[in-house]
Amino acid sequence: MSDDSNSTVRIKHYPFPEYPSIMCILEMGGQGPQKSEKHSHPWAQINLVLEGRATWFTDEGAVEVGVGDAFLLLPGTPHHAEVKTEDFCLTGTLEFAFGGEQEPLAGPGIPAPGSAGRPRSEAIRWLFEALSRKPRHHLRWDDFPEWWRRITREEQVGGGPYRALRLESAMLEALSAFADPALSAAPEGKDREGGTMEKVQQYISEHLSGSPLTVAELARFGGMSRSRFTVRFTTEVGMSPHAYVNALRIWTAQTALAGSSSSFADIAKQTRFSSPQHFSRAFKEATGLTPSEYRRRWAAPWLQKE
Repeated sequence: MSDDSNSTVRIKHYPFPEYPSIMCILEMGGQGPQKSEKHSHPWAQINLVLEGRATWFTDEGAVEVGVGDAFLLLPGTPHHAEVKTEDFCLTGTLEFAFGGEQEPLAGPGIPAPGSAGRPRSEAIRWLFEALSRKPRHHLRWDDFPEWWRRITREEQVGGGPYRALRLESAMLEALSAFADPALSAAPEGKDREGGTMEKVQQYISEHLSGSPLTVAELARFGGMSRSRFTVRFTTEVGMSPHAYVNALRIWTAQTALAGSSSSFADIAKQTRFSSPQHFSRAFKEATGLTPSEYRRRWAAPWLQKE
C-alpha cells in the first residue's frame, strides 16, 4: 500500500538469515482509503490478509479479500491493491526467492545474505515448476493458516540448527496448498459480500469430474441470468466461464500427468474429455505439448525412477 497523507502505515520485518530463500516476512497496514501503484518485482510473495478488507488486482482479475485470504504472486506479476473504506487493513507478506540456486534478493530494508541459497532438491524444483504453470493463485482459509502461525512464531524462538528446517517445512506447506488443483477454490469460510464468483469457482472445482458443466448451470448456481452471469464472471475472474472451466480441466490434467502414473484414458475420463484422442488434441492446443511429451518433460522425480 502507498503511504499517502491519509494513511498510517506500520511495518515489522522478520529476517531469517539462516534460511536465505526467505528474504523477509513483514506486516504492513494502513488506514484507508488508499491505493498502491501497479508494480512487479523479481521475487515471489505470499500476501495474507490479517485484518480488514481490500481489493487485489492481478492478471487473474480483481478479487475482494478479507481475513484469511491469500495471494501467491510469482516473480514479474503486475499487481496493485486498494482499500476503499476508512477501515484499517493489515497484510502479512512472505517474500522469498522462487526456485533455482540464485542469490536471494533483499527485501525492503533487509540486506541480501552473503551466501547463495541452498541447492534445491528435485522434488522442490518440481513444486516450483508446478506453481509457475498454475492458472490460479488465490486461496482462502477460515482464519490465519497454520503455516503462517508457524513462520511468524519462529521470530520469537530465535536462531538454532533446526529453525531452517522448520521454516522450509512451513513454506512448502503453503506453496503445496497453492499448487494443488483440489484447492484451486479454497473453503468458503466466512460469508463475505461480493463472494458469489468465488463460490461459483468452488462449485466448479468440486464438480469438475462430474457431468460436463454448462454456463446455464453455473448461472443458476450463482442466482442470476446467463447473460448477466457471463459478464460478471468474465469481469471479476478475468476469463469467460467456459474458458475458466477448460483451463481448470487442463491444469488438473497437467497435475495428474506430472504427479501420477495414471493412464491417459483415466486422466481424460477424470477431466471429462469425450475420449483420449479428444483429450490429447485439447491438451496440445493448450500447452503446446502432447500428454506423452508433457509427462516426459515434467514428471515428478519419484515417477522418473519407476
